[in-house]
Amino acid sequence: MGAERSALSRELSDFLIELAIALNKHGIYPEGHPSLVPAAGRVLLRLEPLFAERPGLAIGIARDRLLIDGVATDPDSAVLRELAIRLHRHQLAAVSFQRGLSEAELHAVLSMLAVDPDRSDDPLGTGDPARLSGWQSIRLYPVDYGSLELLDLSEADAREHVPEVTQLWIALARAVMEQDGKTSNDEAPEPKVLARTIAAKKDAAAYDEVIVDYMLRLAAELRNGGEREAPQIRQRVSELVSSLEPDALSRLLRTVDGGGQGTEFLLNASQGLALDAVVALVRAAAESRQQGISHSLLRLFEKFASHTNSNNGGRKRHADPALREQVASLLAGWSLQDPNPAPYAQALNRMATKGRVFLGVSDRRVLADPMHVVQMALEIGKPSETLAGAVLQLEETGRTSALLELLEGASPSVALDSVWEQLIAGEALARLLLESPLDLTAVDRMLARAGPRAADTLLDTLAVAESAQTRRIVLDRLVRLGRAVAPLAAARIPDAPWYVQRNMLRLLGEVAVVPEGLDLMTFATSADPRVRIEAIRLMLHDDDLREHAITLALRDRNEQIRETGLLAAADRCPSSVVADVAALVAHGSERLAVMAIRALGAADDPLAVESLLQCVRPRRSWLNLRSPAKSRTYVEALAALRAHRANPTVRQVLDAAAASTDPEIARAATATEEVT
Repeated sequence: MGAERSALSRELSDFLIELAIALNKHGIYPEGHPSLVPAAGRVLLRLEPLFAERPGLAIGIARDRLLIDGVATDPDSAVLRELAIRLHRHQLAAVSFQRGLSEAELHAVLSMLAVDPDRSDDPLGTGDPARLSGWQSIRLYPVDYGSLELLDLSEADAREHVPEVTQLWIALARAVMEQDGKTSNDEAPEPKVLARTIAAKKDAAAYDEVIVDYMLRLAAELRNGGEREAPQIRQRVSELVSSLEPDALSRLLRTVDGGGQGTEFLLNASQGLALDAVVALVRAAAESRQQGISHSLLRLFEKFASHTNSNNGGRKRHADPALREQVASLLAGWSLQDPNPAPYAQALNRMATKGRVFLGVSDRRVLADPMHVVQMALEIGKPSETLAGAVLQLEETGRTSALLELLEGASPSVALDSVWEQLIAGEALARLLLESPLDLTAVDRMLARAGPRAADTLLDTLAVAESAQTRRIVLDRLVRLGRAVAPLAAARIPDAPWYVQRNMLRLLGEVAVVPEGLDLMTFATSADPRVRIEAIRLMLHDDDLREHAITLALRDRNEQIRETGLLAAADRCPSSVVADVAALVAHGSERLAVMAIRALGAADDPLAVESLLQCVRPRRSWLNLRSPAKSRTYVEALAALRAHRANPTVRQVLDAAAASTDPEIARAATATEEVT
């Protein structure tokens, strides 16, 4: 395979942006609105030049980016990032388009994708599989499909009970094999095949980022109990890691370290993967980080790993946790500045002693376990100070998740109610939300019991969370609580630090509520662009503020905020902003100019028509008039002018362009579509 291209081609970028706009319109307007079918038609126009080079087009879906033609989209692009997030929430792994795709087919699919799965509680990827394959030329691929035979279930059962960890494995397999054009459901790629494919994909940073994204999530899921749901996945992920060539594994680890998640990934993997894979990771991490680690320690690790494959059940039972504990101690002390930190030396000394490294049952001291105290109290059914103390001890020692799992299966009793009340009234949820990685199962168990009482704790976390993943998770949970959280969020905004203002405004935008008394203009003109963009997005939800919000966005110095304004204008362009949109055609970047031209095409205003004509009108040379040189803005302006063909001047320009020998110019001037 050759080196990966660093950026999407213009045609692919245009197609994805048009797809994002069309999906956004299908989410805003009701079925039957005159803007919907033309929006699908514009997507088809973007597909035409792509289908001229290939019979079909497949898009891989990651959490905040898309993978297409071996290139990952930039997660900093607001439009494409939002498109990836919307598709990912439907638990889809890929979307494929084939030649012959009709406007009606695409419109039907966009209507389904536009439904917010968080609010409908019905992601397409987990629903009836017939919904995903009911069209001839477009197909949605869920992250679960029976033909991979990853579960010991019937196909029908598998589709209903596919665990998250299995879905992640399938999505990883799709992302890896996408590069070789293998997107069918016919075969389940073996881990060794995936390992060879990854190893061959050298000098492909964006590709590595997508693969690493899935591996990070798989490691976290396996550590947090995903192995119990689908033990085959633990085996497959471990085999993939063990089968990777050392250079390939080091390459992926450097990518993880570059994102600041290296230690977290290794700690999760050390608890969730098979021990031979853990040892392979330790060896590769030492090399990629240029850490000092002795060969004797590695050999000792390998010896421990071999115990887990022995027939001696007792040895296996004790070797496994012993090695994982020592690896965790080693990783916790690693840093680039100190190649031999104290935890490393301690781990080496403990494991190199002549005595036994792990104890048999007869060697252990039996200590009072607070979990046993809770179990006994729940069986008796009566609360006590001892029970309360045991619960507090479990919280403080990081065992809240295990406690919640115990409570989940307990019979109703006064003791059970007292434990829940202690957890809800105390700091249990706050502690869980501070853990890294988050234990989503435990968090959701707490929220299911606490309900609206959890709002303040969630808002506290949203205000200060440094991790974007944590903010997204907390934001989703707050949105589920509904519009009632809006006044609580609004009360935290005035005089708060910028990051609190940003997070609270984003929440208000998610629940689409503009609370009374909240002066959004103060924040829409903030010195911090991260606050401004969230305030402007919130203003766009209010018809009385929308026009002013677009004006502010278009005049902002931040390009991402300008993009937000242009997207809103492309949907419905007030006459008062046409001059600002036209200014971006003349003075903005090429990307902004293209988006501005599309917005002008949606405006019913003479100035919009004149601005578009300026982009295509012939220029006078020494001897005669000459058409402008072909450019992206020239082609886009021709396409936008088709909405104004009734204008005699526009019709004359389009007719002249239609006679061009350049097929792209001719197509832009003549393609038929209904534009509203």
